[in-house]
Amino acid sequence: MEVELHILTEDTSNDSETVHKLELGIGRVVFRFIGLIYRNVPYYYASKKLHKKHDFDLIWYNNAITGVLTARFLNVPTIGMINDYISATNNKSNFSFSKKWIRHYCFAFFEYLACKSQDKIIANSAYLKNILLSRYQVEADKLDILYKSVELIDTQRYDTYTISKNLSAKNTIDILFVKSNYIIGGLYDLIEAISMLPYTFNLHIVGGAEIELSSFLATIPIPDRIKFVVHGKLSNQAVLDLHRSVDIFCTPSVSEALGVANLEALSLGTPVVFRHVGGVSEVSDNGNNGFFDDKISVSSLANAINQCILNDDLRQRKVEAGKKYILNSFTADKMIKNFINISNTALNKA
Repeated sequence: MEVELHILTEDTSNDSETVHKLELGIGRVVFRFIGLIYRNVPYYYASKKLHKKHDFDLIWYNNAITGVLTARFLNVPTIGMINDYISATNNKSNFSFSKKWIRHYCFAFFEYLACKSQDKIIANSAYLKNILLSRYQVEADKLDILYKSVELIDTQRYDTYTISKNLSAKNTIDILFVKSNYIIGGLYDLIEAISMLPYTFNLHIVGGAEIELSSFLATIPIPDRIKFVVHGKLSNQAVLDLHRSVDIFCTPSVSEALGVANLEALSLGTPVVFRHVGGVSEVSDNGNNGFFDDKISVSSLANAINQCILNDDLRQRKVEAGKKYILNSFTADKMIKNFINISNTALNKA
């Protein structure tokens, strides 16, 4: 079957035959407050114009909110993706007079409209799927899971790790934390946890504004044996390169729909310490691929990190299990096959 794929996006500098640039036509200041909802209008008109020329069989939106108008008024099967549960869990029980709460309450309404108007809704984890089913009362057959994927680009990383033993005897143990929002990422808990352990650490921190993060770290009392290495924002390739020089990956998020950074760490053979929240158990295979903070506490996190450091053979087995799990569940080929199956289901349903 021959497939012609067109991409409509604001994130390109030039048009081509199959990549079409969208001009939003709104100022940055205004856009910051209403941008996600406003996108409905230009994306609908651009989709309508392109549909007249190319007669699409199916339209995918990487954010379901953006495709509400298209699904409602353009007679083409539409699939929308919901990528986190922040809006879906924002309700009257956690009401506050904050811009964030009001914004996400509005987003939740538009996610509800998307669930009612679009032919398929895609979640990136079973955990998120269940939240959407409960909050928006979506028909079960309308919701599908499309896991994100990672490329297995560094086979040598795994091979070199197999000869790394006796981690507890290292002069300095290097831990990597990656999260743009370091509060949600659980950075404070991670710092407190490693402060409880008797080792010398380099804590590599990636993501977020470097100046803001440095100010935050300056307020935290820590032992002299813990050194912060603040990298700030890095390219994806730079983060992958950084994995080669660390001993453990740990981003103990307080909430997480899936946890792509954990996927990347597993694919590279970096030992991972997980926190049992959200959809992380789907990445960790319920702890088989790494060490688990299952009580979601600082002491439990410290114990999981300590077990990772002390148990060389177990750490090695979990690294091997993680690589196999990624190969079986989170490769690009697997994602593309699932993408095609979901598309065919939507077309057959229409």
